[in-house]
Amino acid sequence: MILFPYAKVNLGLQIISKPRGGKQAFHQVKTFMVPAGLHDILEVLPSQKKETRLFLSGIELPGEEENLCIRAYKTLDREVKTSNSKGLPPVDIYLHKNIPAGAGLGGGSSNAAFMLKALDSLFSLKLNPERLSELASLLGADCCFFLHGKSMISSGKGDTLHPCIVPELKKYSLVIITPPFQISTSWAYKNCSPGKHPLPLEETLPLPVDNWQEKLKNDFEPLIFSHYPVCERIKQRLIETGSTYASLSGSGSSVFGIYQSAPPLPELTRLFPDCLINITGTDVN
Repeated sequence: MILFPYAKVNLGLQIISKPRGGKQAFHQVKTFMVPAGLHDILEVLPSQKKETRLFLSGIELPGEEENLCIRAYKTLDREVKTSNSKGLPPVDIYLHKNIPAGAGLGGGSSNAAFMLKALDSLFSLKLNPERLSELASLLGADCCFFLHGKSMISSGKGDTLHPCIVPELKKYSLVIITPPFQISTSWAYKNCSPGKHPLPLEETLPLPVDNWQEKLKNDFEPLIFSHYPVCERIKQRLIETGSTYASLSGSGSSVFGIYQSAPPLPELTRLFPDCLINITGTDVN
């Protein structure tokens, strides 16, 4: 079985509040997440071996943490063992990475979500969508988003989702520029500060895209830009080269711009020769 986990970008990311202990153990956020036309390749096959194996290719991943595909397998294995003591059969996982890690594009979360879907289909588990979402949320706050394949407003800790379509985005090309370094999600959340939000996200998105730059903010930008000034320079250059709207994506290192005309790839390549540059579209269905 071959699947194509997709990336996402965040159009606006509001940090509503930080954890206060007790009932609020997580940051409360609100963001508009849009599937981007950048994909990994995930193949899952029944294994002839006695243990599940992972084979990686493509962009190198940091090796400090257990891969989310393996975590997804173990999570679903525990679920199956509640009704079948044997659990899941072993599988071979082939993951080709095109989505850079630590970039705010959700590649790891997307891999985890698609791994759950692959195992559910491969072994005919027939999990209902609600249970699949519950399992995905155990793997990451934004994993649930990648089960749906459509743009969503995400709120709460990131796993409360409401479909939202901005048809005008279909007219635009998307440029994603990723510097050659990763930014730790845990570090970003530990050090971020809630922003001021005079206009709710739901009221900003229906405005003309030309109005977004001053109104649709990512609250991680002050922190990330102060520690990684190249990200701020990328955003400024995207605006200067004709991007209608440019922003940091999530809490990572990638900066994206949307262009109504053809993006100036030669100029961007000259300006940022060490960066990974992807030109694609958005999927707002």
